[in-house]
Order: sequence, then structure tokens, then C-alpha cells
Amino acid sequence: MDLLAGTAVLLFLLGAVASGYCLGRLLGRPSGFAVALFYLTVLFHVSTENGLSLSASQAGQIYSLGAFEAVLMVLGGVIVFEFIKNQLRQQPQLQQPELQEQQRQEQLEQANDTQHPELGAATGAAAGAAISAATRAARDQAWPKQHAHALQLLQARINEYGQHGSSGSKGSIILQLEPELLQAGPAAEAGSAACDGDDDEEEVWRMLPDAVFVDVYNRLPPAAQGAMRAVCTHWADAGKRTITRLRPRQFPVQNVSWCFPSLKSLNLSGCTKDITPAKLRHLRALPGLQDLTLGCHHRLIASTITDACIAELVVLTSLSSLNLSQCVHVGDGGLMSLVYLSGLRSLNISGCVAVTDLGVMLVAQLTNLTSLDMPWCVKVTNIGIKALTPLTKLANLNISGCQLVTEQGVVCLSAFTNLERLSLLNMGYSKVCVTDSALERLSGLTKLRSLNLGSMQLSNKLVTDDSMRCIAARHRELTQLGLMSLDISDAGVAQLSQLSKLQALNLRGCARVSSGCLKHLSALTGLTDLCLLHNSRLEMDDACLASLAKLPNLQILGLGNFQANASASDTCLVPLAASQHLLVLSIAFFTGRFGPETCSMLSRMSQLQHLDLQGSQHANATLLQAVGQISTLQSLHLSRCCRIDDAALQHITELSNLHTLNISICSRVTDTGLAAVTKLQSLTHLLAQQCRDVTDAGVALLGRLTKLQVLDLSLCERVTGSGFATFGGCRSMATLSLNGCASLNDGGLRAIGRIVSLTKLDLSNCQLITDVGVGYLRGLAELTGLDLALCIRVGDAAMAAIAAAMHQLATLKLNGCVRVTDLGVSEVCGIPSLLTLHLDRCVQLTDLGLGCLTRLTGLTSLRISRCPNVSDVGVCQLSRLSRLSTLSLAQCPRVTDAGLLALAPLTTLASLEF
Repeated sequence: MDLLAGTAVLLFLLGAVASGYCLGRLLGRPSGFAVALFYLTVLFHVSTENGLSLSASQAGQIYSLGAFEAVLMVLGGVIVFEFIKNQLRQQPQLQQPELQEQQRQEQLEQANDTQHPELGAATGAAAGAAISAATRAARDQAWPKQHAHALQLLQARINEYGQHGSSGSKGSIILQLEPELLQAGPAAEAGSAACDGDDDEEEVWRMLPDAVFVDVYNRLPPAAQGAMRAVCTHWADAGKRTITRLRPRQFPVQNVSWCFPSLKSLNLSGCTKDITPAKLRHLRALPGLQDLTLGCHHRLIASTITDACIAELVVLTSLSSLNLSQCVHVGDGGLMSLVYLSGLRSLNISGCVAVTDLGVMLVAQLTNLTSLDMPWCVKVTNIGIKALTPLTKLANLNISGCQLVTEQGVVCLSAFTNLERLSLLNMGYSKVCVTDSALERLSGLTKLRSLNLGSMQLSNKLVTDDSMRCIAARHRELTQLGLMSLDISDAGVAQLSQLSKLQALNLRGCARVSSGCLKHLSALTGLTDLCLLHNSRLEMDDACLASLAKLPNLQILGLGNFQANASASDTCLVPLAASQHLLVLSIAFFTGRFGPETCSMLSRMSQLQHLDLQGSQHANATLLQAVGQISTLQSLHLSRCCRIDDAALQHITELSNLHTLNISICSRVTDTGLAAVTKLQSLTHLLAQQCRDVTDAGVALLGRLTKLQVLDLSLCERVTGSGFATFGGCRSMATLSLNGCASLNDGGLRAIGRIVSLTKLDLSNCQLITDVGVGYLRGLAELTGLDLALCIRVGDAAMAAIAAAMHQLATLKLNGCVRVTDLGVSEVCGIPSLLTLHLDRCVQLTDLGLGCLTRLTGLTSLRISRCPNVSDVGVCQLSRLSRLSTLSLAQCPRVTDAGLLALAPLTTLASLEF
């Protein structure tokens, strides 16, 4: 082929490429590629026929075609492309302000977890009071009169929004503003005349400083804050610019610094599952961030934060408070990164079970720490406690649950002479470490204002009345004292009467404390919180309860689980009426009667918020009629009240503020009673365990409770689950417990599978459900906890369904699921988010299944007790689970000492059962 032919072919190719490019921009890439392919096919045909030996005339023709095609398609295509592109741009520009406003509103609603309640009359009144208060506060600051006029516009805009802006609003909102504070004079009148149009009105809004919006906003009640931001555009903008505290449901990532530049406190406990090191890197754009929460409450699923996430925090040099509670994946490596945060003053690593003495030594380098919470760091020993001595500024220290710490470690705390708060609950695993001798050594901590000793479960016989004398003599500044399950008597309590500043006293479970202690406690007139729960020798009669009337400032009183003296009258509780400030009252398991005077007394407790009557034998409809008059009540505990029936529940239907109701083991409650409960529209928690006459009809009625978050119907044997078909619209439902519902079947699971907001589901001991039913739960993508223990018909197919749909599952309990084999366990191992897995009594589990578990690299807790086919071979493979902190191998007959020794590489292991 000569030079001319080669040139022609090259130009032909360029024309084809140019055509493909231009048409690709216009029609999409597939169309452009098709055109290019067509030209290349023509070239191939011509080349094949002529053997690439093109004559001068053929070459000239191809040359002309290629040149013409290239010029025409490039110029024409670009012109057409730019024309169409400009036309497409014009349409969005017309809607851009509206779209931007919509985006701002959506971002603010999502980021600040706001549900925008309706602006009803109560909200309007609250807004008016807030604006009036803000105006009065600023009256002496010589505000420009335009600002006063802007406040008038705020009133008008709220009125307008109340009439038209909310689809469910109830008429106009009337704000009671103080006119003399909003007199703007001639300037305001002129401004009003200039603000006839929306644009001019918006300009007046711009004149109002952000600080005024914030001042008014901060004076609003929580229920009105979300709605106020919907009043105007500028309100939302100002709100974002001035918000300093944020607790989002979803991590806003890139928008966090743009939307909230003034952020100082960020709580990410509600969205830790979404956090990665890359996302945390965006926090670098918040140089003013001072308070960061990455942990969660100990009753929730453990946080998924890792050491790599903590490493991204080293640039946040302004950080002064960091909460890593329940971050079970954070170990010594993560704490090493914190060494660079020299300004850190408060650190919470409670429940960080991977932290060892080495990590505590690293924390000791943060010499500015004033508060350190590390309860249930179960690997910390005396060495770690002693390493903390350089932290001379510590005012708060919590090492509760550090069970490897002995008496020697407790004595080391005497070096922290600036301590104001100290918690030593549940200490000592094999030997009690808090003793009279140890407390004597701590007598130099004279600045203590809060001290907690003892245990919720085990009795400590080594702390006696001698320690009470020491505490009364050396710790005179105490305002809060917790003494749980200690071997102290009334004589020891008598010593505590010298603590004139004491405001809170907890004597829970102190078996030697009797009713005689009350005469000593009456001297502590400053007490606001008194707990005498679970004291078996505490017998109440009229005289004893009358002595409590000498404590006029009581706000929290716990008298549960005591015995009513035989001489006690029906009016023995009446003296409690003297405690006008009571917010919380527990008289659980009260064996006396509730006479008319007692009922009248309860109805007059106008500030009571929480009432515990569980186990009260004589609680009946008459009592609930009185309780129904306590309009401030938020929580009511009626479990084990055998006389409570449907008629009694009718008396509490007017409690509009009630959010928690417990009617468990009230055997007389039926579907009719549940119908009455549905009138409590503020209810978020309902516990109705073992109400055996409740059926699906009653359950269906509960679907009306649109705010319900937690529902417990365990041991309701007649519930099949079909009633949950009405729960499809319950977007707030998060926890459902159906343990032991013997009639629950696959059809019921089909209905439950439509409650897509569920995060925790307990189906344990529901023996009728099968793999088919579990398959219906595929829609529960948000589920983090699932309990299928003792579901004997559930097998490997169910495990496959769970692994395919529940990608956020952190806890899975399969205890006693005898049909689950190694194949099912292999399916489960495809859920990388799993932290806790229970396989006790899965009798078909073998070493092969244990080998699959090594894929769950994040696993922190594993139970495989009573698995007869598991041997040392499988246990050896578990040594690769580097984050494992709890392991149970109890009653596995084929596991020997050799298998246990193979677990030596698991340096994170804190608890081992064998």
C-alpha cells in the first residue's frame, strides 16, 4: 500500500472516531460506538476486496469521504451537542432556588433527627413566650428597630405557617408577644411599607442576627424546636450555622462541615454501623469540635468502631471529650493514637474488653485527663491501675467491673487525692477486693463527693459498719453514696447521718438493714434520692413511713420488695403525701391494702413521673382510678398485679404523657384491656409478657400505637402472629420480643417480616416456626439482633436466608437449634458484621463448622457449650479469631487441655468457660 492509500485509510479512521465521539455525546455511547463500528466494517470490506492495494482514484474517494466526514461530524456534532446541552441547562436553573431550599430542609431534617411536629396551638404559645423572653433579654442592648420589625415578621410567618404550612395544623397560631417590646416606631413603619413583597420581607429576615434566632430557638420546648425551623428559609440557614450540638441518625459525611460549621459536640452513637475510617476523615474540617461520641449504651449492640477509626482522630487537637463506650474492637492500638490528643480531659472506654494494662499505660500519658470511665475493661489488672498514678488531675474515676483488680489495686487509688467521684462496683472476680482495710487506706480522698461500693448480685461481707464510721468521719463532702449488698446494719446507717451534705443514698440489698434505720435517715433532710429496694428485713408500718415525711426534698424513693408489718394500716402510705416533690416512687411487692386515703394521696402527687407498683397484691381498679389522675405520669409498672383486669386499665387511658407501661403477668388482662391501652397514643414501650388471654385480635389493635418502639409479648401462648399485619405503618417499631409464644407460626412471621423498622427480634422457644417462616423475614434489613434459641424446626435453609438479607446483624443466638449443621454455620459466616454468636447445644456442629467461624474476624463473643462433636482440632482453629473476648466450651467432652492451650494466642480473651 502506497503513502497515499495509507493516508486515506488514516483519515477514514479519524472520521469514524470523530463521528462516534460526537454521536456518543448526543445519543449515548452505545449509539456512537455503533456508528464507528459501521465505518470500520466498510473499511474492512474495501481492504479485503483490494488487498489493501488501493488505486489512486479509490484512495482519493476514501480520502474525500474521510475528510468530509471528519469535518462535518466534528463541527456539526459539537454545535448540536452544545445546543442541546444549553437547552437542558435552562430548565433546572428555573427551579434551582426551590431545589436548593428543599435540599437544605432535607439535609437539616436528616442530620438533626428532626421529625417536624405540627405547629399547633401549644407550639405557637411556646414560640410566643420564647420570642417575648428573647426580646426582653435584648431590650437593653440597643437593638436596631429593624430587628424588632423582623420579630414581628417572625410572628406573622408563624401565624401563616400555622394556617397553611402544615397539612395537619389546627388553625391559626396566636403568639402572645409583648407589644411594647416590639414598638419599632417610624423606622419600623417605613420598613413595613418597604416589605410588601416576599423578596423585601426576606431582606428584613436577613437583618436579624443569627444570635437572635438561636436565643429564641433555645427557649423553645423540644417538641416545638423542629417545627420552628420550618417557618422560613433563613431560619433553617441560621439554625444550621449556629447549631453546636448534633446527634444524627445517619452520618452526614461530607456535608457535616458545610452544614454545621459551628459544631462543637457530635454524637454518632446512633449511626456507628455506618462509620468507616474514610468517613471519619471528614471530621478534620471541624477544627472546633470538642466533644465526640463514637460509643453506645451498654444495653445496645456493641459499637463497630475499630482502631483504624481512632487513628483518624489524631488531627482533632481541640477535642476535650471522647466517648468510646462499648467499642469492643478498640484495643491498645487505638489508645496509642489518642496519645496525640494532649488536650483530652474526659475519656470513656467502658466495655472496651480488648484493652489491657498496656492500653491503660498509654492513657496515663494524657496528663490533662480529669475524667476516666473504664468499667468492664475486664483485662485490666493492678498493674494498669497503678500505671494511672501520673493522672494527678483526675476528678472522676470509674473502674467498676474490672474483676482482675484486687485489694492491692484498690489501695493504689489513694494517690488520686483530687478525686471527687469514685465507682468500685462489681469488683473482684475470685476474691472480694473492696474491704474495710482498703477503704481505710482511701480515707485521704477527702474531696470525694460521690462514692459507689458493692455489687448488684453478690453480697460483700468484708465491708461492715466499721467502713461506715470511716466514711462518715473522712468523707464529709459526700453528696451521693451507693452501698449495695454490703454487710452493714442500722448502726452503720446511723453513722451516715453525720453526712449533712448527702443528697442521694442507695442501700439496695443490704440484708441487715431494717426499718430501724429510718429514724437515722430522717436527720438527712437534704436527701433527694433514697433507695431501700430488696432489703428483706425492712418491715414497714405507720411509724416507719411517717418518718419519711421528715425528708421534704425527696424526689426519688425506692421502697420496693419490703414486707408490710402486721400492724400496718390501710393508710400507712399516706405520710408520703408530705413529699410534694416526688418524681419517682417504687412500692413494688407491697403486701398492704390501698385504702381510700392512700388512693387520694397518690392522685394528688402532681409531679410524679414514674410509679412502680409491681407485685402489689391489692392493686386494683380503685387504685388505678387514682393513678389515672396523675397527668404527669410517664412510666407505670404493674407487672404481677394479679387483680389488674381490663376494667382497671380503662382508668389510665387519659394519661397522655405515659410512654412506658408494664402489665406483664397480669393474668386477667385480655384483648379488651389492650384495646384500652391503644388510647395511650404517647406509648413507646409496652411490656405484656405472659398475658395468656391475649390473642391476635388484641395484637392487631396495638398497631394503632404509631409511636411504639418496644413491644414484649413473650409467653403469650395464644398469639399466632397474624395480628402483626396491622403494624406495617409502625415506622418506629424497633424491638419485638415473642419468646415462648407457643402458637407463633410461619404465617405470623410473614406479617412480622413487613415491620421493616425492626432492629431486634426475639423468637426464642417458638417451636412451630420453620425455615419457611424465617425466610419471610428477608425484608428486615435493619435487624441487628436475632434470637432463634430452641427453635427446633429451624435448620440450614433459614441460615441461608438470614445471611442473604440481614447484613447488619451483630447478634445471632441459635442455642438448641438441633437441625443446624456445619452447612448452616458456613452460611452464617457470610455475615461480617456478627459480633456475638451462640451455638450452644447445636449437636450437629463439628470441627468443620468451627473452621468456618474463622471468617468472622470481628467476632467478640462465642458460645459452643454442650456440642458433643467438637474436638481439639476445631478449637485450635478458633485461635485465629483475634478479637474474641468471651468463649464458652463448657461440657464439650472431646475438648481437652491440649485444645485449651491452643487458644494461647488469643490475647484478647477475657472470659473462658470450659
